[in-house]
Amino acid sequence: MHRALQSVKILQEIFAQLRPVDPDIHVQTSTVRKYNRKALLHAALCCKLLSSLALDSLWWVVEDIRHLLSLAPMSPSIKSELQLDVRFRRKAFTLELPDIDVENDPSANWTRFNAHADRIRVLIYNDIDNTPLSVYHRLVRATGRDSLLPSLQHLFISTINAEKTLPVFLTPTLRDVRIGLNPSVFRAYFPQELASLNTLEALASAAPSLEQLNVNLEYTAHVTLHKFSKLRILKIGTKTEALEGGSDSSNMLIELSRLNHLSNLDIVYRNAFCLHSVPGIDETAGFPSLTELHLATSLQFAMTLLKATTKNKLHSLSCVIQHPSSEEPLEWENLFTILQSNFAMSLRRLKLNLDHKESSSNQGACNVHSIDALLHLRNLEYIDFGEIQGTPFTDTNISMMASAWPRIRVLRIPFRLGLPQVGFRALSVLAQSCPALRSIAIHLDLRWVNKGRDVIPLLSHPLEYLNVGKSPTDKISAHQHPTVIIELYRMFPRLKQVSYASDGPYAAAWAKISDFVEIFQKIRKIEEERAGQA
Repeated sequence: MHRALQSVKILQEIFAQLRPVDPDIHVQTSTVRKYNRKALLHAALCCKLLSSLALDSLWWVVEDIRHLLSLAPMSPSIKSELQLDVRFRRKAFTLELPDIDVENDPSANWTRFNAHADRIRVLIYNDIDNTPLSVYHRLVRATGRDSLLPSLQHLFISTINAEKTLPVFLTPTLRDVRIGLNPSVFRAYFPQELASLNTLEALASAAPSLEQLNVNLEYTAHVTLHKFSKLRILKIGTKTEALEGGSDSSNMLIELSRLNHLSNLDIVYRNAFCLHSVPGIDETAGFPSLTELHLATSLQFAMTLLKATTKNKLHSLSCVIQHPSSEEPLEWENLFTILQSNFAMSLRRLKLNLDHKESSSNQGACNVHSIDALLHLRNLEYIDFGEIQGTPFTDTNISMMASAWPRIRVLRIPFRLGLPQVGFRALSVLAQSCPALRSIAIHLDLRWVNKGRDVIPLLSHPLEYLNVGKSPTDKISAHQHPTVIIELYRMFPRLKQVSYASDGPYAAAWAKISDFVEIFQKIRKIEEERAGQA
């Protein structure tokens, strides 16, 4: 064997590359995971030198807890009754618990079970196997340890019995707990299972070093949030009835502001109404570490939270605004003014949208002129206006944005119904003023083809992706489609893809234009290869 493979550190690094990306196992595709697990299994069966190290990575992430339960020192007959054989892991069944006295069996050897339990760092737990909780509690007593998985760091519980299941897996080593949520995507707009005050208190007591928490809360459970003193990432969903004076929402803000290490906050707060200023929070000095904020709540709550955030610390803001029940228009200008005054130097990413589940009216739309305050956010690199725009942007508006945001990398303008007013002149200005632009989503006006085209300079721009939605092409005849792509290619020679709405009335025309983009890119690649050979 090569000397390098006799080094424990080198082998640990090799095997670490084969285990799923932590803590989100779903970053890897199922095919990649299956291949990597097979490679680790072969290494574990190879020799004693590799076995222990390979098993550490093989058991690092467990998606089915029955793999571990099958190692418990029970008789074959009991295991058969429990149906713990891994061959049945894909079958759902109702478990009938036999009379097992594992904790009082002096002949039971728990060495192997404990060794594998100690290897587990990430557990994705669900209740598809319907294993009674009493099984886990009895196993904990039998091993004589405080927790079934004493080295667990990341716990994902997607179950309707999270409050009963959670205590079994609590351990001081926990750094990341996600309850009742998909481990890859946070969706809590309609919380189905709400964590109680007792659940949060038990979690805070058992895992004092917790750094990330995803949970749907009962509206009174937020009073314990301050106990998670080391929390860096918090994603919560909750819903409350509107209270007079907004005291409940104000208390939520006060609890959140006490988390001094919080850097990423994702909050879905339904029916949240609070005072414009909250006593107990030092305005413009709260949330001292907050750099990333995602909100799905009322505009009033969003503005109150932003005003209480330390100036020029926030880098990323995403807002899905809940429209009030009244027919009063949303005051977007006030929100934009807060962003201008508090985060003009720090904000890099901004995404705004309306919650259409709450309102189908146009009262939430903002006027194009109300975004003037955003032009002072000179360091913006990503902006998405979602569906908040009321009137279409024009070439003039786009030109102003291009001048104001020279560092912009992604620009997404909503696809409004009606005739667009942004043409190739605006694209030309973006190409000249925004050298870092990589992706554009915009509703184009292509009527210029019949009126004589503007002068478009030859530019070498890095733009790769253009999304035109349902931009109309009815004014362009079929023989003019190559003209459109030529002008696009002159501005954006590295353009890789033109996306369009496949269900739109102009999908066929844009499909032809997209085909021309692929042809141009193939030609460019051939030319670059020839230049390299020369």
